[in-house]
Amino acid sequence: MTEWIKRKAASIDAEKLKRQIQARIKERLPKFRLPSAVSGLPAAKEEKVYKVDMTYTLPYDIKDLDGNIIYPKGYTFNPLQLMADKGIYYTQVLVIINAEGKEEVEWFEKQFNDRLNVKLLITDGYAYELAMKLKRPVYYLTKILKDKFLIEETPSVVFQQKGDVYMTVITFAVQGD
Repeated sequence: MTEWIKRKAASIDAEKLKRQIQARIKERLPKFRLPSAVSGLPAAKEEKVYKVDMTYTLPYDIKDLDGNIIYPKGYTFNPLQLMADKGIYYTQVLVIINAEGKEEVEWFEKQFNDRLNVKLLITDGYAYELAMKLKRPVYYLTKILKDKFLIEETPSVVFQQKGDVYMTVITFAVQGD
């Protein structure tokens, strides 16, 4: 069996296999969608501003290497408060849009595309296609982030104001008439 595996491995053209895999990826990448991506959020009809409390309660004990409990199950803390106490704030801005909404993409281009501290997350559409158009990384909005930031409409902008221990979310109405 070992000899057969060696012969089989020796007969494989690694460069040819590499080119085939790269071609397959290049072909499929433009229409790839993250399986956990959120889709179908409605477009906002009006501007809304709200705060999100990032307080977290541990679902289990956190122990050190010796098994001593450092933080017990049920311990509650706000990571933004812990960081703010040290003078550290979250400087990234998350912008969530529907990439299939022409007005939302144009709005993003005008308002945020030249800002380096902005992370673009999309609901509908394809990240690769939009990334090529905007010449910047594009990510998918996942259910975890949607739920954590209470995102219900697009476009939404999520950020931390300096001095605040909450995340601020602003939903914009950018649809044409």
